[in-house]
Amino acid sequence: MWEKVSFVRRGKLRTQILENLIRPNNPTDLAKKLNSHRPTVSQALGELKAQNLVKRLNPNEKNISIYGLTGDGMKVLKAIHEMKYWVAADREK
Repeated sequence: MWEKVSFVRRGKLRTQILENLIRPNNPTDLAKKLNSHRPTVSQALGELKAQNLVKRLNPNEKNISIYGLTGDGMKVLKAIHEMKYWVAADREK
């Protein structure tokens, strides 16, 4: 799992996408919310999908793609949040 955590953390956009897929969303709305370009978001979603971190929830729909987290995606996101907590806790010491 830690290989997937490091993969996500290497890309700020990948981390932001995972954080914003707690609720299912589509590439266009994600791009607007993250102030990014839709093709860039779509590419990142493809990379996350290849790592089995996100999945397309409506694979038969041709007009709009809706993505959500997989079980692995939720585990990776939880690990990332825990890492941020540990860093913040260490800074307070």
